[in-house]
Amino acid sequence: MKKYIITLFLFMGLVSSCDLKEDPYGIYSKENMFSNEAGAQSVLLSAYRSLCDVDYSIMLIYFGDMTTDIAYNNRMDDQPYPEITEWKISALANNIWILNFYKTLYRTINSACDVIENVPGATFPEAAKSRILGEAYFLRGYAYYQLAWMYGKVPMKLTTTESFPKLAKDLDEVYGQIIKDLTESEKLLTISRSPGCADKVAAWAMLAKTYLFLASAKENNALLYKDMTSVNVTSYYTEAAKWAKKVVDNPEQTVYSLDPNIYNVYDCNKQNGQEHIFLLSHYRSGSSTEGDYSKLPRYFLPGNGGAAFYVKSPVNGSYGITCDGWSVCVATDKLRSDMEVASAIDKRLTFFHNAYYKKSGENYVVESMVPQNLTHYVYTSKFLDVNAEGTERTSVPSYLIRFSEIVLVYAEALGKTEGLQWLNRVTARVNGRQYQASEFANDAQFRSAILQERAFEFCFEHKRLEDLRRFNLVRTMVQGKKCFGRADTDLSSVTDVQLAFFPIPQREIDLNPNLK
Repeated sequence: MKKYIITLFLFMGLVSSCDLKEDPYGIYSKENMFSNEAGAQSVLLSAYRSLCDVDYSIMLIYFGDMTTDIAYNNRMDDQPYPEITEWKISALANNIWILNFYKTLYRTINSACDVIENVPGATFPEAAKSRILGEAYFLRGYAYYQLAWMYGKVPMKLTTTESFPKLAKDLDEVYGQIIKDLTESEKLLTISRSPGCADKVAAWAMLAKTYLFLASAKENNALLYKDMTSVNVTSYYTEAAKWAKKVVDNPEQTVYSLDPNIYNVYDCNKQNGQEHIFLLSHYRSGSSTEGDYSKLPRYFLPGNGGAAFYVKSPVNGSYGITCDGWSVCVATDKLRSDMEVASAIDKRLTFFHNAYYKKSGENYVVESMVPQNLTHYVYTSKFLDVNAEGTERTSVPSYLIRFSEIVLVYAEALGKTEGLQWLNRVTARVNGRQYQASEFANDAQFRSAILQERAFEFCFEHKRLEDLRRFNLVRTMVQGKKCFGRADTDLSSVTDVQLAFFPIPQREIDLNPNLK
């Protein structure tokens, strides 16, 4: 009888289906682990918990943003991260963070497979079985989606007994499984918002994202995607619109909506907000294990010699204390310039700060961030927790799927005629640019405008490389990127294949004979 050790992590602050009231630890057999809802739930939570690890949640920023035209890695002394952010391709196969990111997703997949294999035969109530199975199918589909756009063809592990899963023969196989899992998920789940957990709306959202990615990638002749036989561009845009409509234009879906106040979206004390379809919940009051709490603000905030400092709120002008930063992720000047040109009164610009404050008695003394150096630069306060009282134990979540993203997915899938109003709904709430139909000669031009707006809306939310890859624009947009204190980014020695997909870690190839 196979036995294994499972540590059950309590997701502090989660409610309903994702809130376990106990935190047991022990050795269990499959026979008793899946004999009741609590045991099955614990295995499901281990699938969620893998995504909260720093190996995944933080690396999203390195992969998704700092490799692109909107941000750069300011800490070039912090090895081995520059290998990733500077496209040092020859070193990536043996890069420890590439490996850890990859392994984390397969840990999620393995736990999801465990649930999928064992819950159908369990004897606890059918409603609970459907929910747990639906979330497991969602997590497996989500994990394979992340692996696919990152690595391309990957090993397809669909059971817990596969020690050496075979490499997918093509992208049709990988994405076919993603769509199959997400479709099964949406059949099993109900609409039930709970921070950190997936529900039917999350499954709809991921189906919309998947179909849009494939339609866009094939339309733009992205490497390997252009050869996919299962993808018809027109019908896949239609499918993307169908699933996105269920999220954003569905009278039966009243739980999620576009929050009219952009500042609510990034309030870490409101992790059950109307816009949060799927996020990684972290809580400062959680355990001492990094991942239960979040260090995300430190990657964006400037360094102050180890001391905390104050940030002035763009909402009410109050001063909130925050932790000292690590001066890692810096927005490119071009991103901010493009935003200002589009709309100088865009509220999203207020998340950028050119000063911070130190307290002297009852006064706040300004510290200018210009001119720029390694610890002084225009920084973002998108990820901030003033209630952490100057410590690095914050409640800042990682935003995986927001309602506004699916609104823009819907707009892009519909095209310029029907999609324009949806694009303008996203920009209107932040005083952004209002687009006119006369600006676009065709759907391609309209979709390019959405690509730009996605950079403004989701900067530092790890969407940019995903977008550039499906538009086949990595080289075009990243070549010549200007970074403070060093030469412009040069991709001349990086091949199209290397820009399109990161390498599967060499250690996995060495251990799995089916990958050789």
